[in-house]
Amino acid sequence: MDIKSFNILIGCTGSVATIKIPLLAEKLTKLGHKIIIVPTNNALHFLKTEAIANNRSISNLCCKHLNDSQDGYMPYSTEIKLKKICNECEVRTYYSEFEFATDKEEWTMWNKRGDSVRHIELREWADLLVVAPLDANTLAKVAQGLCDNLLTCIIRAWNMNKPLLFCPAMNTQMYIHPFTSQHIKILKDLGFEEIEAISKRLICGEEGTGAMAEVDVIVEKVENRLGRL
Repeated sequence: MDIKSFNILIGCTGSVATIKIPLLAEKLTKLGHKIIIVPTNNALHFLKTEAIANNRSISNLCCKHLNDSQDGYMPYSTEIKLKKICNECEVRTYYSEFEFATDKEEWTMWNKRGDSVRHIELREWADLLVVAPLDANTLAKVAQGLCDNLLTCIIRAWNMNKPLLFCPAMNTQMYIHPFTSQHIKILKDLGFEEIEAISKRLICGEEGTGAMAEVDVIVEKVENRLGRL
């Protein structure tokens, strides 16, 4: 029996749960789906940190061309440039088995009328978008219709006939704040589907609700939703 392949966008934001996204992408890829990961700039920090912690190898760093040093000396201006962009470059090379779409592409891919617009291109490509984790900051942006990065632009321009799933993840006190329930309600009223946060000991050491749903649960929810397409 042939397994149908779908195009899935995985949006990830500035929550430490972003470190689980490579595992989520791996599991969905093994099920035959095509995956593009759309991280916010804050998500890149967690992806890079996790890669270093797990001793992932890195090679062919794509920002090496900025190193205009002579005899090992790197000018201060070049060092600043490297610090600004190497999170994205390193994440791409640490996780070379995955495809990423980043904020940088939103602007560099468009130079003239007729060029593709990255967030529209990705919206058209995808059969489903799952935002995992969805932090408090991006949740608030989406609920208010703001779109100041690639991921929120995709969501703002999303085809409402396609499924969008979201997985809240934040500190317990942020999760139980009245704003959070209001914002989640707005998303659900739009037809977006929540994969609820769970209760556990959080990275910050506190015990309570706010942790992202387990990866296997997210995979199951995504598969079930794709099965209804």
